[in-house]
Formats: sequence, C-alpha cells, structure tokens
Amino acid sequence: MSNKNLLSGRDKELQELAEQYESVMSAKQPFYLDADDLADLADWYGTKKNYDKALEIAEYGLKLHPDSTALMIEYAYLHLDSGKRTKAREIIENLPDTYSPEAKVVRAHLLLSEGKLDDAEQLLDTIEDKEDLANVVDVSYMYLDMGYPDKALAWLNPVKEEYADEEAYIAVVADCYYGKGMIEEAIPLYNQLIDIYIIEANTKSENVISLIFSTFVPRLSFSVASRDKILSLDVILRLFSIKSVKIADI
Repeated sequence: MSNKNLLSGRDKELQELAEQYESVMSAKQPFYLDADDLADLADWYGTKKNYDKALEIAEYGLKLHPDSTALMIEYAYLHLDSGKRTKAREIIENLPDTYSPEAKVVRAHLLLSEGKLDDAEQLLDTIEDKEDLANVVDVSYMYLDMGYPDKALAWLNPVKEEYADEEAYIAVVADCYYGKGMIEEAIPLYNQLIDIYIIEANTKSENVISLIFSTFVPRLSFSVASRDKILSLDVILRLFSIKSVKIADI
C-alpha cells in the first residue's frame, strides 16, 4: 500500500468509484470493475485507514478475478498493514506470478517486516528494470512505508534526470524528504505538486482548493513509519502561504 493512488487525477477517479461501489452495494446490486481498478480501490480505502472496507473490496474482487496477481498483492499488503504476517505470507507464497516486480516488492515488504533487510535488498536487486518509473516508485514507497527513506532515495536518485518532471517521481521524493523530517527540502517539491493540481483544476473547471485538499493534504497526512504523525497545521499553512494561493480560488 502506498501513496501512489493519491496523484492528482487518480484520487478523484477512485473517490467516484468508491461512491459507486457503496451505492450499488447498499442497493444489493451487482458491481463489476476490472481487477486492477478493484485493487486500486482497495488500496485507496487502505490509505484512508478504512481497512475493513479495503479488505471487503479485495475479497469481492478476488471472487470476480480469482487469478488476479494485482488483487492478491493488494490483499497481502492489507494483511501486512494490519499486522497479520502469517496470512500475508500465505497469500504471497501462492501468487500466480512470483517473478514480476510487484510480486518481488510485496515479498520484500514481508521480509522487512520480519527484520530481514539484507534478504529484502537481495530480492529487490533481482528486479531487471530498475529504471522503470513504476518499479522505482513501488520500491521507494515500500521502503518509505517500512521506515527506510534513505533506501528509497537510493532508488530515486539514479533516475532523477529522467523523471524529474514526472508527478509520481516528484511526489515520492517529496514524501521521502517529509519522512526524514526534511520539511524545508520537501516544500519546493510539494509546491510543484500544488502547481500540477492547480493546472488540473483549471483544466477540469474544478475548485482549486478542493482539488488540493482531496489529493495533496491526504498525501501529507499519510502516516509513514519513519514519522508516524499527522502533518501539523502550521506546516500546511506554510506550504499554502508560500504558494500564495489566491483567496479568490477558495
């Protein structure tokens, strides 16, 4: 589980899917999504600490798509985040695809939860495309979630030149700095995200502050192991004051 689904457009899409899911389920009607969307939706609920709903969606998804690696991986993450390592290990050992980067990352997460840092690093080193943005982001957030922001940055720094302007890259680097308590270093990167969200809001004729709060603030409030605290109001106000968001946009 990670912050990757808190990117500007995806978070709103998942919020809309969540509303559809809850409406359909309350009416006891059938609901269908492809496996990847259901995995992302379960992850979205998980980032909001609604683990019961996240598990419900993952289990519902696996009934529809029993052979989905994406759903099984998300199911494993949810059990890891709930401290149920035995169940998570059982799921991971039965993954239909054990050689994909995503499967290796979740297995590394399990190893780190068992204190096996060297084993986790050796496993991640077998990922073939270490410069692929999706792989870099997944590995980095896994390390960050487990309290190793420096290990995350070690994956991020080699691809900085290639991905410096990518939203996903900016976001994970900012989250790493925040996880290390380096607020001043994180601020310029979060400012870049705000700029992206303002453009996104203008493109879709949405309220700027509403979009920022729905995507940017949940990212900052996401509790990572190395910080384990909600971003304080004064830091949020500093970020917004630096950007000089106009009152007219509120």
